[in-house]
Amino acid sequence: MNAHRRAWIVSLALLLVALLVVPIGDSIWFEWFLNNQIYSLAFGWLSETDLILWAYFAIAFAVIGSMQRIFGGAVDSHLLAFAIGTIYSVTLYLRSTYFFAEPARTLDYLWIAGAFFVPPLASYLGAALAANVVGRAYARSN
Repeated sequence: MNAHRRAWIVSLALLLVALLVVPIGDSIWFEWFLNNQIYSLAFGWLSETDLILWAYFAIAFAVIGSMQRIFGGAVDSHLLAFAIGTIYSVTLYLRSTYFFAEPARTLDYLWIAGAFFVPPLASYLGAALAANVVGRAYARSN
């Protein structure tokens, strides 16, 4: 199979995983960490709930990005992984509804916006990390 075709097929499969499986995992993640939990705020600017969401997205999309690099090959793996994260963030934005109170702080908007930036960055970094690990393993074997 052509390397470009394989990279695109893997990208489409991982995009389906991102669009179908990641939201289910998001619900499970929230249930596990946030259900019946009380978080005290040590700092007024810190949002533990948003950090927990960011952590989930970082883990999920780093795995997706590394799978893109490992199974899709070296052909544009970083850009394809970034595209998967970006497409997911756009669909998340289109599906989301955030209602802010009148006196919402600017920081609240930044915490929410961060959730849209984490998937593309994490998938790109996951692909870069996998490229580094795969490259070192290949160099040791030769």
